Amino acid sequence: CLYISDGSHLTLSASRITNCEASAKTTARGGGLDVKTSTAIVNSTVIRSCRAVTSSKTRVTTGGGVALLSAAFLTITNSVVDECAADNGAGLYVLDSTANLARRTHLRRNQGMVGSAIWIGATS
Repeated sequence: CLYISDGSHLTLSASRITNCEASAKTTARGGGLDVKTSTAIVNSTVIRSCRAVTSSKTRVTTGGGVALLSAAFLTITNSVVDECAADNGAGLYVLDSTANLARRTHLRRNQGMVGSAIWIGATS
């Protein structure tokens, strides 16, 4: 649904991101919110039933709810990431980035193979 890149800044408050899908022939990421080299502040927001899908059986999907890549920064407060799906980090996928989950933020009922709630990693 939302893609933020190139040093952009996004603030979401009292919002709903629902039933979104990131799809691609190769790598799909960030079904609800995809943040690359940018900053996102999310407060009192629901991200629900979002997913990342690919038509390739050999590629991995990441961040069904939220994907953070390449020095992205996220603060999420009083929010819910619920019923999202991806292979890795179904709720939240963090690669070479920073995520701050604060007061009453819940990741629940997300479905993935590795890190169904949260996947965190770095490139080597």
